[in-house]
Amino acid sequence: MNMISEFQKKKFSHLFNLLDVNKNGYLQLGDFMSVAHTLREKMDLPEFSSHYRQLCQSCQALFEALKEDIALPKKRTITLEEWLNFFEIASGGDEGEATVEKYRQLLYGFLFDVFDDNNDGYISMEEYAEVYQIYGIDDHQIAEAFESIDVYKDERLSKYELINAIEVFLTSAEPKDRGNLIFGRVV
Repeated sequence: MNMISEFQKKKFSHLFNLLDVNKNGYLQLGDFMSVAHTLREKMDLPEFSSHYRQLCQSCQALFEALKEDIALPKKRTITLEEWLNFFEIASGGDEGEATVEKYRQLLYGFLFDVFDDNNDGYISMEEYAEVYQIYGIDDHQIAEAFESIDVYKDERLSKYELINAIEVFLTSAEPKDRGNLIFGRVV
């Protein structure tokens, strides 16, 4: 079995805790749908709008992919232990690279579908701040994280910058690497 570093365990645990919106110790579909609902309210979208349906579909797709790869069949939750074991197994070899690519694409698609409010193909500082607000990440970390990911220094995140940051987050064992701040400072 491959080993992930203590820092990687901390950052994967940090991400798990952010995704566990209701803080019950499990990832469930409701955690992901809660994000879509919160965004609908923030954006003042009608409940039956196509944009809201797209938000719901993105949230559900991410959870279903995670559940399929991590949890036992027919199980409706993912525990922290299952989550960390998944990253342990996925951390090496060709299979690990394929898994990183899959989740890089899923997270990238999720973040753009959910947070690119104006559909311009970029995530602005304001849109990025929504990620932090919805997941309860300390607002004081927004500027530092955004600046570390904004490689082009043009005050917006391109698809390339976001994909790169997600890949670093999923693969790097080095705490000082830029993309490790994408979901806030790991404590």
